[in-house]
Amino acid sequence: MRRISIIVIVLLLACQLKAQDSYIEGYFYNSSGQKITGFINIRLYWDKINFKLNKDDRPEKINIKDIKAIVLSSKSFGGTDSLTVLTEDNSEKNRYFAKFYFASSVTRFYYKF
Repeated sequence: MRRISIIVIVLLLACQLKAQDSYIEGYFYNSSGQKITGFINIRLYWDKINFKLNKDDRPEKINIKDIKAIVLSSKSFGGTDSLTVLTEDNSEKNRYFAKFYFASSVTRFYYKF
């Protein structure tokens, strides 16, 4: 009986987490520089985004190799936020989303998102 209760709780939590996918209005630039506007879902340390052209559409997964930058606009954080795609050790296989932190006179500093 205890085992069944644990399984039911885990399944309910998994369903609840899946239902919390939130899409934020915004746009991204693809690898050829084209601006594509819609609704974006992104999470920390992902190498892809979920994208919808319209709120009611099915989500489409877009890999980080097809993205140059993302701009999100939301009333929840009061404006716009942007992410850039950078590479680690100049390796195209080691791409990640980065958020601008600050700039010095010599370089710009980003942190992984």
